[in-house]
Amino acid sequence: MTDSDQVKETLSAEKCNKPPMTFRQKLFFFKDYYLVKVLLVLLALVFVSLFIRDAYKNSKTIYTGGTVGFDLFEDKYDLLMDGFINYLGDDYTGKKVQFGGNALMVPEGQEYERNNIETAFVAQVNAGMYNYLFMTKKEFEYFADVDIYQDISYIRNDPDYSDLEFVTGFEGKTSGIKLSDKVLSKFGLSDMDVYLVFPVKQDKNDLNLKLINYLYS
Repeated sequence: MTDSDQVKETLSAEKCNKPPMTFRQKLFFFKDYYLVKVLLVLLALVFVSLFIRDAYKNSKTIYTGGTVGFDLFEDKYDLLMDGFINYLGDDYTGKKVQFGGNALMVPEGQEYERNNIETAFVAQVNAGMYNYLFMTKKEFEYFADVDIYQDISYIRNDPDYSDLEFVTGFEGKTSGIKLSDKVLSKFGLSDMDVYLVFPVKQDKNDLNLKLINYLYS
């Protein structure tokens, strides 16, 4: 008998000698090790389902954004909704853009661990919930290794956007645009490093360039 076989026999014997857990013990085991993870997965699925349902019922919504690590004053949301639609002109009459605020914000009265909120956020990004995101420098760097940012080298290489300040993410890819002080002031922000990114799961939407032009106009 080989050493490997002996180890297998020992483990099998220990498993057989171990008394089975009672129903109560199984409940506590599930609560301690799996409950939070299951609830967060369900929460992410609910968000994704609601988003898909809304997109199906309201095909007028053509563009969706949010923030990560901070929030805008609610009176500034309109700049990224009706303000942007009006900027786009008559070709977009009757269409809508949505802005969802801070994707990492914990609902009032709820308690979730940071890693669970992050898991739900990445699930939303991978489900295509966002066309663009504004991220603090800290959060941009934190999520860089997850590789959720679209490579925007095509924008960086366009002479029309040579004045923008670009930042790199996963494996040195051009992944974001650092907003200028002028843009930040439009949102009532100052003394912050905020990056504009486009999720990798989304196509190269023409509205991405239009959003940049709008912000810097």
